[in-house]
Amino acid sequence: QEAHSVLKEAEDMMYKRKLAESASTRSSIIRTLLQTLGSKSHETEEHAWRLQRTALALGSALELSADELNRLSVLVALHDIGKITIPKDVLLKKGPLSDAEWEMMRRHPETGYRIAAATDEFAYVAGDILAHHERWDGKGYPNGLAGKEIPLLARITAIVDAYDAMISERAYSRAMTHDEAVAEVRACAGTQFDPHLADVFITVLQKNTAVRGQSREPHSNSPGR
Repeated sequence: QEAHSVLKEAEDMMYKRKLAESASTRSSIIRTLLQTLGSKSHETEEHAWRLQRTALALGSALELSADELNRLSVLVALHDIGKITIPKDVLLKKGPLSDAEWEMMRRHPETGYRIAAATDEFAYVAGDILAHHERWDGKGYPNGLAGKEIPLLARITAIVDAYDAMISERAYSRAMTHDEAVAEVRACAGTQFDPHLADVFITVLQKNTAVRGQSREPHSNSPGR
């Protein structure tokens, strides 16, 4: 073969191998981080994968690009990774959190941001992790962003995470039914959630029987935390 063709084929093979190795490494890191978090809280690997399915269903309905969907998948898997630094007794507390404990909990987006920003693999979702507890009305944390100041993928994560939290059975809160959770999402549209995303999400839940079926299983996430 001509030298140019051989070099081109070799470059293509090296590029494909690099992508495969990168994806494998990233998956391994995510799994390790989630296992660490799961050992001290209800944030299990199963919860993360379930949340990914729901988020990707919404992302697809919004016609996000393949790159955006991939970024969303990583984001929802790691959005609560900052909770790794929170003591287990706070994460699993059955009663109301004290002011000091709430302050500790409210810092987890910033901790997650620093963890992600410090790695080459996940720096591109660090800003979204930081913003996933912001609210449409500007009353969220840590920076009080409002409306479209909040990154789109963070707004998506906020909705799907809240829905999963509401249908989760916990020692300190009963699980809502699917219909109750949908009503709550609708009620919070325009205050906690982006109203357009809330409408699309409700439509996705109503049309996607696979997603609705998940609401009848026991789930594991921390409502409001």
